[in-house]
Parts: sequence; structure tokens; C-alpha cells
Amino acid sequence: MKESFIFYRSFYEAVKELDNAQRGVILDAICEYALDGNEVKLKGIEKCVFTLVKPQLDANHRRYENGKKGKEHGEKGGRPVGAKPLYSITGKVIPRNPKGRHFVYIMYEANEKIYKIGETRDLFKRRLSIKKPKKHLQIIDFYEHDSYICQQLEKQVLREFKDNIIKGDWIGLNNQELARVTKIIENIPNKTPNANVNVNVNVNDTVNDTVNANCNANEDIGGKKDFDAFWDIYPKQRAGSKTAALGQFKKALNRAHYLTIMQGTRAYAASEEVKKGYAKGAAAWLKDDRYNNDYSYKVEEKQHETRNDRIDRLTREAIAD
Repeated sequence: MKESFIFYRSFYEAVKELDNAQRGVILDAICEYALDGNEVKLKGIEKCVFTLVKPQLDANHRRYENGKKGKEHGEKGGRPVGAKPLYSITGKVIPRNPKGRHFVYIMYEANEKIYKIGETRDLFKRRLSIKKPKKHLQIIDFYEHDSYICQQLEKQVLREFKDNIIKGDWIGLNNQELARVTKIIENIPNKTPNANVNVNVNVNDTVNDTVNANCNANEDIGGKKDFDAFWDIYPKQRAGSKTAALGQFKKALNRAHYLTIMQGTRAYAASEEVKKGYAKGAAAWLKDDRYNNDYSYKVEEKQHETRNDRIDRLTREAIAD
């Protein structure tokens, strides 16, 4: 039950040419439905007019109910957490409210093209706490280790790339350097230290050994090897010139991270658009930065009906009744 509702000018325009009896029947039906939710059975022109008004009343009622829910959630402290999962670029689900866990993460700021390698107990809250536009922040990857190891990894990476520091603990990395950082973090054994001095040496030695072993392991990042991986995934309906696509692929790497491009390509290849046989040329797709698009939606085909067609149909149905 509601105390009020919105009466639009379009409602008045719909009934003003009717006689008083018809107008009264329709206005009573509108009030009964909008205030108490009771739908009055009508016939003829009264049913036709009410049918045109009813969708707007329904929309207003939904907004009213959503407003009540928003008020209830606000009194409880806000929107419930966990409604929509957040993913890293590598596809891992970022845990919310983890207890007794510790992570080292690689974060990318897409606007300034800088990276942060840090450690935290809560990745989700850590991302929210950073004073940068959230639309530009991407967690590339994260790894779970003991808290001591996470702290040592953060310090060691910052020492290793101290010449790359842009501001604070944000650093600039090219693709080869990013691959080295990833290898450093991946290859650290996850063991809790017992002796601070000895383990500190062991952790640092492992980091240095890992760096030395992988300095030249990823020289082709962003080159032919990675382009071939992209080309194998991209839809082949209208892939177009491979040479042109390679040129746009290299340019795209100056605007976005390689993993972002690959993630977007996989999503595009699995999209409804491609399944229906439509695919843009790879070079144009890369040039337009379409790897940033959301391909999770499904397009529903609906038969188009003009307003006049609808009025004619409803009138015929009312007369038939």
C-alpha cells in the first residue's frame, strides 16, 4: 500500500477526450492499481487506455520498491559485500575478507602505466584504499605466501628495480622486466622462517638466483611469440591481414598490458557476436582497443512494434472482448 503516486501529463492526455463516465472509470482504475496494487477488470476503450498507462505505473512501483531496499541496506551499513566477484587480469578471483592469509600482488595503473608490487592481508580492501581512480587500477596477478616472505619479496623487488621508481613505491616496467618480477614471485618457496638472519639471507639469495636465471628468459615478450598466441585465439571469420594485425598488436602494447589484450581476445572469441558469425578484422579490432569491451552480455532479439501499431492491436483486442 502506498500513500501517493506520480500522475503524468501523458495520462491526462490519454483520457481528456473521453466522456466523464469513461474518464472516471479509468482514473479510478489507475488509482486503485497505483496505490493498492489491485487491477480492475475493464473492457473496451477503458481497457485500451489503462493498458497503455500500466507499464509506467509498474516502472514507478519497481523504483519505489528498490528505494525501500536501498534504505534498508543503508541502515545496515551499505550494499552487501560479495555481490559481484573481482578478477585479476590472469583470471583469478580476488578473495574478499580472507582470514589468516597473506598475499603479494602486482598492480597496474593503466592511465599512468606504472606498477606497484606490494603485500597485503586483504587484496580487495587494498585496491580500494589506493588513492587513484579505480577504473584505472588492475590487479595483474597475486600469490599467497607466508607474511614474512611477502614482506621480503616486496622489499627485494623494490631494491632490484630502484632505478625504475617513478614516485613512492610505484615503478615503471617494460614487458621483460614485468616477466622477471613475476618469475621472482612465482619461484619463491612458501616456507615460514624460523631463524630471521639465516632465512633473510636465503630469501634474498633465492630472489637473486631467480633474477639471474630469468634475465634473458623472456626477451620475446610482445614479439612474434606473443602475437602468434594472440592470432591463434582471434576469431578467423574475418581475421584479415596478419601483417597489419601484427603492426596494430605492437602499437596496442604501448596502450595496454599484454595480459589485458589476451584476456579481451579470449572473451571476444567466446562472445555471442562471434558465435553468430560476426567478427571484426583483427587489425581494426586492436586499433579500436576493443579488448577493453565487455563481451559478457547477450543480445536479445525483440520484434519491433511502433506505438501506433500497439494502439491498433490493443484496440482490436479490447473490441474483441
